[in-house]
Amino acid sequence: MISDQITQINQTVLDCLRKPDEASVVKAFTEVGLKTLGADYGFVWLNSLDSNELELVYKTSGLPFEPHKPREGGRNYTALESAVPDFVDNIEDKPDANYLDGFIKSFVIIPLTYKEKVYGTMVLCFKNKELFSKEKRTLCVFIGNSAAQAITINRLVSKEHIARLASEQQEAYFRALIENSYEVIVLIDRNGTILYISPSVYKVFGHKASNLLGEKVGDFVYQSNPEKVTGYLEKIVDAPSVIHAIEFHYTQKDGTVCTMECNALNLLNNPHVKGIVLNVRDITEQKKAEILRAAQIQLKEEKQKNQFIANAAHEFRTPLSIIKGNAELSLREKNASVKSLRSTLRAINVEVDHLACLVSDMALLTNRIDHLQNMSNKEKVNLSELIAVLVKRVTVLAEEREIGVKFKNLEDVYVLGDVGYLDKLFINLIKNAIIYGKKKGYVSIEITKVKNQVSVRIEDNGIGISKDDLPHIFERFYRADKSRTGRESGTGLGLAIVKWIVIAHGGNITVESAEGEGTIFLVTLPTLN
Repeated sequence: MISDQITQINQTVLDCLRKPDEASVVKAFTEVGLKTLGADYGFVWLNSLDSNELELVYKTSGLPFEPHKPREGGRNYTALESAVPDFVDNIEDKPDANYLDGFIKSFVIIPLTYKEKVYGTMVLCFKNKELFSKEKRTLCVFIGNSAAQAITINRLVSKEHIARLASEQQEAYFRALIENSYEVIVLIDRNGTILYISPSVYKVFGHKASNLLGEKVGDFVYQSNPEKVTGYLEKIVDAPSVIHAIEFHYTQKDGTVCTMECNALNLLNNPHVKGIVLNVRDITEQKKAEILRAAQIQLKEEKQKNQFIANAAHEFRTPLSIIKGNAELSLREKNASVKSLRSTLRAINVEVDHLACLVSDMALLTNRIDHLQNMSNKEKVNLSELIAVLVKRVTVLAEEREIGVKFKNLEDVYVLGDVGYLDKLFINLIKNAIIYGKKKGYVSIEITKVKNQVSVRIEDNGIGISKDDLPHIFERFYRADKSRTGRESGTGLGLAIVKWIVIAHGGNITVESAEGEGTIFLVTLPTLN
């Protein structure tokens, strides 16, 4: 009798190999358990792949009560831990099962375990008292183990199915990317023979991938230039794990010459690849764009240089005219007094100083920044003291324009720098703030120190800088306010020189401005203390 029942349970295991999910598996084993043990109702608690918490996954129709959710330390979890069925032949003797009184008289909790696999419990209920013979107890163990085996197989199949679907999806993604890409992926051996080439080779080179397998990569990449191919392959083979990039020209069938880029990686020692991977793409348009950008930059710089030369010529013309005028006037005065001649020489000397300053600025901007750093005479400079002196120097200019200068000084702050250049840097910014300031306005200068850096903030409420000019104000030869005339307009070198001096001293300069609302320059330099 028991052998027939075991045969039936084994057949259920075989039948469950074709079940689509775990719910079908536990339903089949619950039904065979009810039949072989003569039980009236059954339900199954099961964990999941992601959690050990038991959840109700199946109950027979007509179950006269709703099973209570298992609690940690309760009968279901105890049965699972022991892997031994829990037989209750009389619920009146079990206080924690009294809620079943009136519905059933006996039940058994069968752990669904197989070796180290633990899945849940099957509870089979009896309307009448059941004494659970030795045969039935053996069958309960067998049902639990068999159900666990079937669940194990189902989960393994499910995992494999999910993994296969994911793999197929990834393969589909990869194939779609490769086939629709405008880059060509090529796998070659150490001799340059093509082992694989992506279908995109037809879009890029006009060749069918199937026609290129087994061919030499140089026959179409370098178009019969074996020397270049050999040299390139030798470099790749000699230096594994290094990406080798080259550019070459390729003539299409219609005569169009394209610029191509090839990146190669040696994976000959990789057991899964055992080859050299080439990534080839057409960079013709990119090269054209680069040439166009370079031409545009060159044209812009040429225009700026021409404008600069015109401005510089105008700037030189004024002092030269004054010098010439004073000299001619003195020469015409046959009986000029010593006092008159000295006055003329003083006027000429002022203009010579102005010319010297212009020449110095122009020479400064023709040097590279590293040359500027090397030629500057750096020493320990008290920045607070230097700016305090500059503020006194601009007092007269500020009073003429009815502009108040507010200076928030700080205790002595020292930087390593060239006094002459630092003087030029800050006098330029302060004078600009006054010259382009608003009448009866203000210029605020504030020094702050944080850790090993000092910041000098120069703010005015003047005319400001337009949004279009702001990105270019530090460029050489650029003049933001082209409408201004006179010597105050300068040559457009001032702010370019300011930035160069800041960089030469290892610092940084930023600007914020809005047209009609004023400007803020912030200079940050490394300190010595």
